[in-house]
Amino acid sequence: MLEVDKNNLLGIGNLSPIDVLDLTKPKAQTPQDRMQHFLSMVHDFCYHILGNTGPSFGRDLYQLQGLAPGLVASVFDNLEYIPDYRLRPIVRVFLKPFICSCPPAFYETVILPVLTHFYMFVRLSSKWQYITQLYDSGGIDDEQADTQVSCLKQHT
Repeated sequence: MLEVDKNNLLGIGNLSPIDVLDLTKPKAQTPQDRMQHFLSMVHDFCYHILGNTGPSFGRDLYQLQGLAPGLVASVFDNLEYIPDYRLRPIVRVFLKPFICSCPPAFYETVILPVLTHFYMFVRLSSKWQYITQLYDSGGIDDEQADTQVSCLKQHT
């Protein structure tokens, strides 16, 4: 998980405003950090591009033969291995505009097969069941928020 994502999840903004173009302060990044940042940006940009195709192309996009199976095979392939914090861009940036710009005539042929493979209910139900089991066994107390976070990180 990138530091930026950790800070966003914790509600910590950029406490010290740093100018990105300021070359006087070199940023010490390892090659691994740069590669991780690059791959996460490619991941996000792909969903931005896919999310904008629905509003941009409109009816022409949804009429394409094999659109739903193609999306399921590419976008939702191995979705169970994507961590929870990376699912937010998929929902917010891709699914929301894709579904909102879909004409009602294509709900059954495009939207329904896509949403069938996006099994958020099953994923969330298993997480809540795991948390409930921890709570019932005494593994999580109401006052120990840090324990809840660490248990969730271990489970995912």
